[in-house]
Amino acid sequence: MTAHVESRPAAPADTRRALGLELTLQRPLLWGCGVVALVVLLLALGQVVRLGFVPLLLAVMAPIGAGPRDAHREALLRGGLGISRAAHVVARTRFVLGLQLALLAFVSLTILWGPHTSEEPAVVGPWNVAGATVMLPTAGFWSDALMFCSAVLWSHLWVGRDALRSSSTLMWARALVSFLGMWVVTGVVAGSLTMALVLGSQWIGANVLFEHSMTIGQILSWAVMLGGVLIALHRRSRVWAAAA
Repeated sequence: MTAHVESRPAAPADTRRALGLELTLQRPLLWGCGVVALVVLLLALGQVVRLGFVPLLLAVMAPIGAGPRDAHREALLRGGLGISRAAHVVARTRFVLGLQLALLAFVSLTILWGPHTSEEPAVVGPWNVAGATVMLPTAGFWSDALMFCSAVLWSHLWVGRDALRSSSTLMWARALVSFLGMWVVTGVVAGSLTMALVLGSQWIGANVLFEHSMTIGQILSWAVMLGGVLIALHRRSRVWAAAA
């Protein structure tokens, strides 16, 4: 007999139990991603090679990697612990989001600390802080970091619901295509917002703002895109849970 738990709104205690179960089920994925990301970071710190694209791809594929490998066994475990399907959906979405953010942090650190050629833009530069010059990540670095973070999370939004039910080869391909598509879409949207700020500051004659409008516009645009997808994921996870 297959254990079955009726779908109902996920209570906080139910979600906590579901998250604990999720951490147990996803232990191999956590170990695998953690080891790979750590090796990539160590290679960057040793100035051997910069492989930031590796944890980036792992972050893109995280929703599929966390997908059901044995749906029958998972249902039995949820039934034994009294965890609703809705709580399971919320817990898995939060787990995947947390894993993606951790992997994206490794990508950012790899870019910051890894080897760079003289032809590449600097990722660390002097900033004037309270009258003192401090070496901090450049505006270009923050713009790039927000860009790939936004694209990864928007791709999660597009494949997340189906990934809760399937981890087929087709889903892996969909995740990669979604990421590449959202990279282009978010770039166009952010570029449009940036140009609007540049033209607006020029039109109102704000010279100080105009001098830095491109940099400010890029960072603000990507910050809006990132904040928007985090809110959208939170709301969509509730919809996915209600439909579970």
